[in-house]
Amino acid sequence: MEKSALIIVDAQRGFMPLEEGRRVWPNLSDDERQKPNYGWGELPVPDGGEIINPVNRLVAASIQFGHLIATTQDWHPSNTAHFSDKPDYQTTWPRHCVAGWSGAELHPNLALPASSERFVKGTEELKPGQEDTSYSGYNAFAPNIVIGFGNKRLTLPYFLEQRDVRKVIIGGLALDYCVGQTALDFRQKADMDVTVISDATRPVASETGEAMLEQFREAGISYTDSETWIREQSKLDIQQQNSDNARYEITDILSDSLTPRGIGQWLQAHNRLLGQTPAEALADGRDEEVQAAAQAFVDGSYI
Repeated sequence: MEKSALIIVDAQRGFMPLEEGRRVWPNLSDDERQKPNYGWGELPVPDGGEIINPVNRLVAASIQFGHLIATTQDWHPSNTAHFSDKPDYQTTWPRHCVAGWSGAELHPNLALPASSERFVKGTEELKPGQEDTSYSGYNAFAPNIVIGFGNKRLTLPYFLEQRDVRKVIIGGLALDYCVGQTALDFRQKADMDVTVISDATRPVASETGEAMLEQFREAGISYTDSETWIREQSKLDIQQQNSDNARYEITDILSDSLTPRGIGQWLQAHNRLLGQTPAEALADGRDEEVQAAAQAFVDGSYI
């Protein structure tokens, strides 16, 4: 069965406004806020702190629905061409989310389960002009896990592929950069069903945010709010539960015999509980003996 995963992209202290740090830790002194390792507001996304409550709702719903949960984090080295004292805010940026420093930590109010998986990106010590892969969670990898004898990294796409995930739900920061590029990559490179949650992300700027939404429309990426997604997912979850229960009942009907009476009841149950015609029921059969007996019954050749 195809599975779903919630991906929380870069919900880190470094991308949160300074005001969010004051709100979360109101009792810190001004001197403590001036320390280099304070972390908040290194490269702030306007209103970035407002994503935390919607993200937590998505986490709680994903736990209920049995979805996988993964986080990504920028995890930059101290010395990299990704940073500049005179950033152009296109290919170079102020220092932020340095590996092991406070700015790289996830927002402390994220309510993540112990089962969530952590992935990092942007770990390369880039030289000027070198390709920068830090803009997409598609390039993220598990920092403490290697696979096989070649010490290959466990990447986020491989992790999801191995768990039959074909649908991803994405929130985090920022819409017009890492969230957007993550969504586009999973859609275009992995051909996944992608939904970005509108109230669980924020853009750096409205103009670039609108440009990213246009790319979503062209790529076939869904964009909806958390309440709508949870409501629709709840309906699908109930439908799946009803379908599973129906299949258990159908299996019970055939538990005793494959008599014409039993086969007839089996076909009727498929129609009543799953809305399937006899032909659809046959195609959905799991047991060759059952399929053969049912086909004979439908053909009128059952002896």
